[in-house]
Amino acid sequence: IREQEPTKLSVVSKVYRGDIETIVAKALEKDKARRYQSAADLAADLRRYLNSEPIVARPASTIYQLKKFAARNRAFVGGVMVVFVVLIAGVATSTWLAIQASRQRERAETNFRAALDVVDKYLVQVGESPDLKAKGLEELRRRLFMTAKDFYATFVQQNADDPKRRYELAIAHLRLSAIEREMGDLKSAESSASESLAILESIVAADPADESAARDMVNLYDTLGLAYADSSQFDKAEA
Repeated sequence: IREQEPTKLSVVSKVYRGDIETIVAKALEKDKARRYQSAADLAADLRRYLNSEPIVARPASTIYQLKKFAARNRAFVGGVMVVFVVLIAGVATSTWLAIQASRQRERAETNFRAALDVVDKYLVQVGESPDLKAKGLEELRRRLFMTAKDFYATFVQQNADDPKRRYELAIAHLRLSAIEREMGDLKSAESSASESLAILESIVAADPADESAARDMVNLYDTLGLAYADSSQFDKAEA
């Protein structure tokens, strides 16, 4: 009771989303200062809810949730911070080298590849960490993943003519789609998978001999079919 976060009401049933979930969450806060200070305060907020008036309780901010998560997972958060530091250093270094003479371009590519490898490891950690798969951490997990995805997107914009870079972005979208589908966000999973498919189709159209992209495209058709079926879009799933 002291260490574990209580299950959100919306996990029990979507009908509890909104003010009633916020009121209960405030009543169960582990931080004494954030709870209702008396039964009368709780009763007053319940009356406001029943009268369709604005309640006093407010959902915990993202910063507050991150602080709580960091306190419980110091080792993991420390590792993530190291990843960000390496990412920033790698991007800064590669950007500076990109404007140097041609003899330095090879070094810039090497440095950037190192940064990209770190992002790949970060993606795997976010996607597979059992700590981040716990109830109530879905949004944090998504935000950590989106940070890495944004890095890929920026990279591709700077290397738009390089099919290999665009292929890497397609794989990043595919990973995101899998995590979104696992979390039950079928609409976002479909969108991410469609973005990945659009990139892969353009790569295969430009180079039909690219077997890796073609194989991933075939697998992605299968993934999209399952996603459409899960959301009862059976015509799209069959196609």
